[in-house]
Amino acid sequence: MKQQVIFLLLLLSFSCSTKEDEIESIEVMTYYYNLNNDQSKLILDCLFYARTEKDGSTEILRQVVPTSQDAIGYEYAVDKKLLDQIEKKVITLKEKNFDVKPKGTEVKLYCGPSIRFRIKYKSKKIFSFNTDENELGNKQKLHVFNTFYKAVTYNAKTKTFNKDQVINIIKRQKEFEKFTIHKDTLRKPFPPMPRKADLIKFTK
Repeated sequence: MKQQVIFLLLLLSFSCSTKEDEIESIEVMTYYYNLNNDQSKLILDCLFYARTEKDGSTEILRQVVPTSQDAIGYEYAVDKKLLDQIEKKVITLKEKNFDVKPKGTEVKLYCGPSIRFRIKYKSKKIFSFNTDENELGNKQKLHVFNTFYKAVTYNAKTKTFNKDQVINIIKRQKEFEKFTIHKDTLRKPFPPMPRKADLIKFTK
């Protein structure tokens, strides 16, 4: 009887931990860092933001043109099988296995945006990494994330969100931007900004 009780408790514990490790949401953002208007600091300029819920429903905001405040809304339904593949992919790996890191003195020329993924779990655990379009398309370990990124980027349909929905999406985006700046500067702090007297000026 005692052994049966222990087995039942272990079974319930495993069931609860499995539910807590389920993905709650997946976010992806493409962005650049630009100088602010008075060129005193670097700011994050988000081009594309998408959040996918555990059921696959996805809300997206995309800038009309870079550095503008105008954005177009989109929606998409991510296949549950793809979400399961992502869950299996990250379950045994660490963030450092995904982050883009130059090797030694390697020099890379890349003019596209940075990309950051963030996966939130029911247990409040967060898995996040940064990459770029070259890495995303060429690294086998990122294949499932590339499939996800292409799906929400190219297959989404335009959607007119109501005022409350827009406010909520922008709130989530801004929080993700703060999170991204924190994670990026942990890896490589921003360089000191030039003094105003050192700024290059062009004259006719």
